[in-house]
Amino acid sequence: MKKQLAVLMAAATAVTTVAPVVANAATIHTNREDALTKVKEGLAVRYTDPAVTGLKGVLVTNGNEYLNSVYKFAVKVDGKYQKVTSPDGKSLTDFLKSKNMTIEQFVKSDLYVGLSLSDIEAILDSASLSGKEVTIEKYNKGFRKDGDNIFANQYASFQRYTFNDADDQQSIKYMLSKALYSNYVAPDYLDSIIYDGQNYELKKIDGQPYLVLSGYDVSGIKDAKALSAALKNNPNLIVRLTDADKPFKSTVVNTIDLSKVLKLNLKSGKSIVINNDENFVLNFLAAIDSDGKVHNLFAKNAGDGYADKIVDFGKVETKDGEISSYDINTSSEVVDTYIVQQYSAVFNAKDIYTTADGYTTKGADFVNDMIDAINNPFFVKNEKNETVLNPKASEFNFDGKRYIVKVDAASVKNAKLVKEGDKAVFYVTADVIAKDDIETMGNDVQAIQKKITKQVIRVEADSELEASIIQRDIANKKYVTAARRNVLAGADRFKTAIEISKEAFEDDGKTGEADAVVLVGQYSTVDGLAAAPFAKMKKAPILLSQYDKIDDSTIAEIKRLVGKNSNKKVYIVGGENTISKAVEKQLIDELNIRSERIEGKDRFETSRKLAAKVVDGKAKEVFVVGAEAEPDAMSASAVASRDNAPIVVVPKDKLDTDSKVFLNDISKEKSTVAYLVGGVNSASEQVRKDLVAITNLSKVERVAGADRQETNAEVIKKFYTTKANGLFVAKSDTKSLVDALAAGPLAGAKKFPIVLATNALTDSQKMAVRNSVVNYKTQADKGYANVYEIGMGINSAVMSAIYNILGL
Repeated sequence: MKKQLAVLMAAATAVTTVAPVVANAATIHTNREDALTKVKEGLAVRYTDPAVTGLKGVLVTNGNEYLNSVYKFAVKVDGKYQKVTSPDGKSLTDFLKSKNMTIEQFVKSDLYVGLSLSDIEAILDSASLSGKEVTIEKYNKGFRKDGDNIFANQYASFQRYTFNDADDQQSIKYMLSKALYSNYVAPDYLDSIIYDGQNYELKKIDGQPYLVLSGYDVSGIKDAKALSAALKNNPNLIVRLTDADKPFKSTVVNTIDLSKVLKLNLKSGKSIVINNDENFVLNFLAAIDSDGKVHNLFAKNAGDGYADKIVDFGKVETKDGEISSYDINTSSEVVDTYIVQQYSAVFNAKDIYTTADGYTTKGADFVNDMIDAINNPFFVKNEKNETVLNPKASEFNFDGKRYIVKVDAASVKNAKLVKEGDKAVFYVTADVIAKDDIETMGNDVQAIQKKITKQVIRVEADSELEASIIQRDIANKKYVTAARRNVLAGADRFKTAIEISKEAFEDDGKTGEADAVVLVGQYSTVDGLAAAPFAKMKKAPILLSQYDKIDDSTIAEIKRLVGKNSNKKVYIVGGENTISKAVEKQLIDELNIRSERIEGKDRFETSRKLAAKVVDGKAKEVFVVGAEAEPDAMSASAVASRDNAPIVVVPKDKLDTDSKVFLNDISKEKSTVAYLVGGVNSASEQVRKDLVAITNLSKVERVAGADRQETNAEVIKKFYTTKANGLFVAKSDTKSLVDALAAGPLAGAKKFPIVLATNALTDSQKMAVRNSVVNYKTQADKGYANVYEIGMGINSAVMSAIYNILGL
């Protein structure tokens, strides 16, 4: 029986971001319980003035308490509003059509009263059955507090208005001018204006607003002279609202004096008096009708039936010579949005995977069980062709109950990694049924199917790196082992090479995309590294062979890569002293596949023959390494593979004649640069002098450090001046290099450097990684799976240092 994993039952936050409509609005990612708490808090804020609300008393006990609340709530499921009904009880579609409104406009309007708490709870219950996202929108109907009382009212965001006209943009007169006009057309609710005992009309002259004595025609006023003549006999014939309104610079027109009573006569019959002694100013954006409702009107109310019902306006109180306003959201603005995504279970990466130590035992079980849940359907056919429950169906333990789970592969592959607070999160959908339910139904397939529900599983981690590794391993169906970091590794060197091969040529259950296979002896590290550019050129992985036999797992991988009875070829690198003829026979007997051996009398000639196949005549650059300098060759293999450049192995003490001739031949036009990789202990100074003496080489440059890790840093610094989007990390000790030799072609194809370190990074390597590999905090779209660890046994301090440098 599979190990059961304890899982928290909870609600989840969603990943959708909704832009706030107003500055103080917020999108809050929360769980079900906290969201309902916010709803209850909002509905508990209620109007206390029955004359305004139309509801008697502070408390309503018939289930309609929400009607008396300052806030109203609307709810969406997967982006669609729920339980929205027409106010006339008829078809909502017909109602919206008659009002020429969208459902979004209706929800924001005063016509929509919002949902009750029980409505919202029912929607959340329904959505939880399928794991659907729920969005709760909170709207402010508008209110003003006066002591312990809450009154319905709305105010514009006038931040400050003074009685001093010196600051004209902040004056009451300026505010009045802006409030009374929309494009300088009188508001529909306004009948007339009384100023200094006379009737005035709202008109404009030269594009500016004025009060003009009723009945006076201003159409003939075209210039300053005409205006002066008009004002000669009656200075108050035309009155300017503010000092800023000057259509004719040479003409002085009187401005409103608020000590003289200004009265607004409304079409409803109500008159409102404005003067300097009032302790408030009117907010003409908040018109109050005879029913006590507040409407957001700004001279655009024609035809809506409100013009002849306006009886008052919102009042902005004044204190100490200033007018301070309330910044209150209107009903057309979302105050807060609560996003709730229902889910069945949460897995915390702390229990599954840690950056330093890799997968825990519980984590390996989780990943492997999730892969089983992708691969194994609920139902299969038995020997009688009957549909029965699959005995291999994956089991999980959620909150103490056993469940059969079928995970949707697409939801894992397409899951978006998102930041929610300090967590990195992704979601997976699954079909779920309780094991107890199945046991009571026997093999009643139809009854079982009816009990299956869609659920959402949340995986959360402290870093995006950890979450991406878990998601990627599940999506790629890569079974994992405990204490495994983000590695390409197997139980031995053969299986490590296979894991690298699967990474390079994705294992999707079909024949891989490789065009060939390069086979190297298990102890022939130099041969394998010199073969890296050739393998990359041939679109082939490097796999390992024993002396006289290919193990079964490697045979299976070759078959997956190139098929059986294939026209593709296996290239055997090295002579019969490293891989015997028995291997060639095995390839024919078991796979019926052709092979070609690339060999020389020694490792130097073998490297030249591989190099000749890479360059095909001449090379722009060539990497030269000493015969016993495997770590140096390892550093160079990724670059050589990337650049399709040969690696030539030479004796440590001096350049042999055959190598001189070969290097001279591939540099016929004096255009080839030779990079001698490693210090004098790897390839002597005489080797460098011998290279310089080759007439056709255009340049010889040694790339070296004090030791193998410092040389590795110099190679990265030299050849990755454009930042790479990832890197490979391999062990630096000579015995373990064989684990990583197969990584050369893949690193070349990906254009990633190889970092060599077993126990610790040197300062030079840290600097090289920092300067040559992309910082993932600024390049999150590049994907954190681009950090590869080759083989087991790299100290966690190495990986932790790399993750810190890359900002993971």
